[in-house]
Amino acid sequence: MKALWTILIASLALAAAAQQATQPAPQPDPKQDINYQIAKLDALNHVLPLLLTKDQANKILTALEKAREKERQVRKMEDDQLKPFRERIAKAVEDGEKKKLVPDRQLLADLAKLLGAFDRVRAATAEDNVSMIEETLKSTLNSGQLKTLAKSLDPRFFAPDLKIEEVTDSERIRIFVRAILLQPATYDLLVELVKNS
Repeated sequence: MKALWTILIASLALAAAAQQATQPAPQPDPKQDINYQIAKLDALNHVLPLLLTKDQANKILTALEKAREKERQVRKMEDDQLKPFRERIAKAVEDGEKKKLVPDRQLLADLAKLLGAFDRVRAATAEDNVSMIEETLKSTLNSGQLKTLAKSLDPRFFAPDLKIEEVTDSERIRIFVRAILLQPATYDLLVELVKNS
């Protein structure tokens, strides 16, 4: 009888484990993630010294929202262009896993071409976004704030071979936009700063 109970309990435990394994893991709140918190600390370190007014923060947020919308449009375009490949990819993965078949070279070539095009569109979109936000900063911040922003980061961190004396303030601002302003934690920080102003 004891052996029967042990088998029954073990069976139930295995069934529960199997059911749990098939259910998607709950997604943690990204704002509770330690990496997000570190990114927010970094944003605080670089944004607070700018002493932004509520109006300035709102103008920067508006530019960031436009940039985020462009990024969403690019992701949607990518998803739309990948739809015709979904079945072919799923079949190639299944054939590889079950039949040990190497994926079709034409499929890989088609995907490489498409993904290369995606990279070029993403890079162009990122450059457009950086330029748009740079212009917003130059038209919104005063000269002292721009100087503080430009000196906020060491460009050699991003390009170790860079000759620091040759880096212009405009290039420093563009680095700041990429490294700080376009980060999700910075956007959230600016929203909070506006709310608490």
